Amino acid sequence: MADAYPSRQQAVDKARTLLKEFPNGGVRVTKEERNPKTGQYQSITVTSVGNCEEPRNRGKGDFNMRSTSSCVSPKDLFSAPARKTYQEVLPNFLQKFRVLPGELVYRTDLLERLEASGTEVTQAIQRVAIARAGGSNELHAVARQLHEMVHQAINIAFKDKKNGEHLTFERSLPEVVAIARKKKDPTTAFSSAISHRLMKETSWPSKLSALLALWREVETLSKEDQHFCNGILSDYFTEWLDTPSAVESMLGDSDSPADTLNRLIATMEPRPPKNPHDDPLIGFESAQILAEAISIGVLPTARHRIITRVFEELSSNKRLYENDLLAEFETLKKFGDRIVLILNGERRGEMYEAFSNRSKFLMTTDVVETYLAEFDILDRPWRLLQLSKYLVGADSRAKMTALFRGYVSHNQYEVAVLGTKKPLVTLSALRTTQSLLLASDLPEQDRLHGAQDIDQLGVRLMGQCHLMKVMTRKARTPEHAALGLFKLACEALPMGQCVRLASNAATQILKTDESRMALEGNPELKATLRNLSQTAIASGEIRSSTQSRRIA
Repeated sequence: MADAYPSRQQAVDKARTLLKEFPNGGVRVTKEERNPKTGQYQSITVTSVGNCEEPRNRGKGDFNMRSTSSCVSPKDLFSAPARKTYQEVLPNFLQKFRVLPGELVYRTDLLERLEASGTEVTQAIQRVAIARAGGSNELHAVARQLHEMVHQAINIAFKDKKNGEHLTFERSLPEVVAIARKKKDPTTAFSSAISHRLMKETSWPSKLSALLALWREVETLSKEDQHFCNGILSDYFTEWLDTPSAVESMLGDSDSPADTLNRLIATMEPRPPKNPHDDPLIGFESAQILAEAISIGVLPTARHRIITRVFEELSSNKRLYENDLLAEFETLKKFGDRIVLILNGERRGEMYEAFSNRSKFLMTTDVVETYLAEFDILDRPWRLLQLSKYLVGADSRAKMTALFRGYVSHNQYEVAVLGTKKPLVTLSALRTTQSLLLASDLPEQDRLHGAQDIDQLGVRLMGQCHLMKVMTRKARTPEHAALGLFKLACEALPMGQCVRLASNAATQILKTDESRMALEGNPELKATLRNLSQTAIASGEIRSSTQSRRIA
């Protein structure tokens, strides 16, 4: 508990202050109610700001033992899945010496330092042992087994180097590949050569440049050698992409997380782009070369990792645009359309989950209220409904429904509608809100009930401002008064009873002898009134878009 206050509003204000200090978290405001029967207190949530979800089950990007469950021998610790785990359990060591896991396993000088460090390797093994033991009583046995495997793997690395199984990159690439092919384990030989080549690079950008230069050279080899080399290089690219701050060094600084995501998605799109002037990767040469390699399919694991990284960013609580919720949803829609083309049917479940989590986060009360506070209270319901077409997932739609009900039924909204000095403008705003609601993807019953509530509010406003009498009095002639009322019914008034009232008033005006005689001499106006009358009849019934399709 952070604090306690006697006033609800004070507690909510404090929660929002805390959220500004910790923008990636969330704060719950609760109250304690005493049960008179049991005498015990129960916590009841008043409101939540920020992200107060319970931690989700760990996804593919989080540390788990599934990727290393096949490590049953010391040799397995050199494999790509095991090396991925090193980035999670040895981040400080890798960052300190600026090495990728694929370099480390063939760098005997660094393996010696790692083994001598004691604490670093022990803590890493403990983390893996805890995950593998899964809460059983076998933790210590698993840890001992892993210690022995690590010790044996380090000995293998020293032995392979001593026996000449490790290569240096002191010859041309074709020569290195030819020598590696003749070794007992060609993959180990060529991987050790890449490790030796990367040893000269002491920064993440320079390591990427070296990997990209290698890939360029690989393109000159035979198809068989290209396949062999690219399969190994792809794992190194993946490790580089998983390195903290490495992607940022490739994509450069950005004004917002949206820019970073835009460039990240662009690395998976075909090169060159159809419109080079709109290329998000302009000025980022390394990213362009990586994108070229991915687009021709030679770095499958790197592509897979970038897709995962995109999904992780989308599932996070980082806002793409801090102050514009609609712009963020529009950008997410564009991103989604591009990702669908990239995936071509694969990983659809992960994509849906990522966008669903993002929608759910963006529809939290605090985020929506901050956005809507910039608009007039009369405009807030339809501004809120503008977002509905971008929502993904049942949770965000349920939240939209609850928020819309809250705004429309709020006393402040009713006071603003009935207290307006511009009734026609307000009635038009109600019509817009109602139309957006009926056309939305929200549950049908909620749409219909909400539309009826808006209609009833419009009826009250029409009666209060004597709309029909004012329109009749200001019109030049009775038939022009009817024309104005029909136009209001068709274009400006909320559908339902509001439209029927205006339409009936117009019909009564046209039944007078004076109006009939005037229309006989003006067939064009008569036809216009007939068409408007038919349109008004259709608008007199509240129907959702689903019902309209059924009728059609």
